[in-house]
Amino acid sequence: MSRIADGSMKKRICPIISSGQYLQYCKGIGCNAARPDLINEETVWYCSLIDSKREESHE
Repeated sequence: MSRIADGSMKKRICPIISSGQYLQYCKGIGCNAARPDLINEETVWYCSLIDSKREESHE
């Protein structure tokens, strides 16, 4: 697991769960929407709800 990729995910605000009154930060690999991708032999985690084009390119 890439700590850098997971760490950058956790700094993001999740637009799916957040509202005007409550901000939910990304849970990184702890979220059910997180998906791994192998880039240059390193696992990078991304949000499949936000970055759905990445999933389409791997089908």
